[in-house]
Amino acid sequence: MASPSVINGDQQFNGRAIFNNSVTLPEGGVKDREVAAAADIEYTKVQHVHAIGYQQDPGSAVVAETKLLHIARGSKVELIGLKAVVITPATGADRTVTIDLQRSTGGGAFASVLTAELVFDDGATARTPVTAAIDSATLAENDLLQLVITVAGSADDQAEGLLVTLHLYERAT
Repeated sequence: MASPSVINGDQQFNGRAIFNNSVTLPEGGVKDREVAAAADIEYTKVQHVHAIGYQQDPGSAVVAETKLLHIARGSKVELIGLKAVVITPATGADRTVTIDLQRSTGGGAFASVLTAELVFDDGATARTPVTAAIDSATLAENDLLQLVITVAGSADDQAEGLLVTLHLYERAT
């Protein structure tokens, strides 16, 4: 291939620029404003960030539950973060609410993707979200995610109201 011609300095075209081959743009060279509102870009060419929420009623004691959340789809799937909050902390010294996020790969058993489970006890602060540390952030196509909530203790009152939000990124192809 011959050396490309180089034009130094800014250029302005008062009409269309037509290229007979592909154009290479610098990374980040196409911004939102350059994409027409009616561009009809296919879903396979965009990146998706999902916010998946789970909640238990604010006025009710948190109960144990296992909830399926998501089937991973795409060539690149990453967990961005998991946050949880109790609305009213437990009053009993032995009361706990434990949150775990688990993954099943290829039909295998579910296993935690967190470095450590989130635990809310009688020392939790009301309405203050806590961020989980994610140990295994990368998922494969068709991995399953489930949320596991366990409760323990019998003294006084259990925590009330639970909200969990999981953020994940998926590249469609």
